[in-house]
Amino acid sequence: MRLRNAWVVLLPLAAFACGGSQETSNKSAEPSAPAATPGALKVDTAVAGTVKGVVNFEGTAPKNEAIKMNADPVCVKQNKDPQFQETYMVADDGKTLGNVFVYVKDGLGNYIFDTPTTPAKIDQQNCRYHPHVFGIRVNQPLEIVNSDPTLHNIHAMPKGNAEFNNG
Repeated sequence: MRLRNAWVVLLPLAAFACGGSQETSNKSAEPSAPAATPGALKVDTAVAGTVKGVVNFEGTAPKNEAIKMNADPVCVKQNKDPQFQETYMVADDGKTLGNVFVYVKDGLGNYIFDTPTTPAKIDQQNCRYHPHVFGIRVNQPLEIVNSDPTLHNIHAMPKGNAEFNNG
């Protein structure tokens, strides 16, 4: 199998719920900000372009593993049908891959974007995280919502910042 035609970043947030890991962490969740770019020019979003693309998948995608929701009776009740991970979300055409994040890695020269003030949001609905993949910038607020009538935890294990596990 091979991904082509785009840079792909899978969500750096590994989240486990209902039957997943229940570890706790006392580490600080303060983000590590990148070094400021001296003399950087701010991008004028009114005249900036948009990056759009499609990520194609070649080969046969592995089957997604089942999600065990039996740790919470509310989740079992809300999900009568078996639920599966969303690791490989391939469209009916057999090649368009979902749950990917496409970004511009370099080539902006001395330009930077302002950090968004609108929070990135992840919501627990029907015992599943929505959206499954999203982008968030350093110092951008993160809103974690639980729309289910039961307690969930979200366990983030980022590469460059402190792990957290909150109910």
